[in-house]
Amino acid sequence: EEGPDFNYQTVYPSALAVPLGLPKRVQKEYLAAMTARRGSPNAYGVLMGRVLETVCKDRKAKGKMLGQQISNLADRKLIPPQLATVAFRLNSLRVFGAHAAVGNLTSKEAPLLESLTRAILEYVYSAPHLVRQAEKALLGLKKRKGRKRPPKPPEATYGMD
Repeated sequence: EEGPDFNYQTVYPSALAVPLGLPKRVQKEYLAAMTARRGSPNAYGVLMGRVLETVCKDRKAKGKMLGQQISNLADRKLIPPQLATVAFRLNSLRVFGAHAAVGNLTSKEAPLLESLTRAILEYVYSAPHLVRQAEKALLGLKKRKGRKRPPKPPEATYGMD
């Protein structure tokens, strides 16, 4: 006898959407942080800080402290000034989560931590990844049509490599 003629679909909790183009080590830290999201807000803040540290390491940022590394990324124009400010705010929240003497994070800050982190990851990794995919798709289309290469876009100011 056959089973029912319909498929089940899980709607909650929704699947985790990982930003595109992340290097494996950044993705590993991001997933570790996201699994802690519904637990301790302080632990979540610390783990999101680790994601930022891993991004800085991946981009070979110079400096002993995370703030110095963020400044180095901005000085090297790998992130724009506005994104450096986002990274500094994320780092400040991480400090609250890591040091009991400074204070505590609450579940109210969790969405902000996630948004700040995603903004950084999407700029540094996802946007360049999507540009590369679009270029490949355009080249494929042009080759099929027998046309020349698409015109080059203007040079990016920050982060596109």
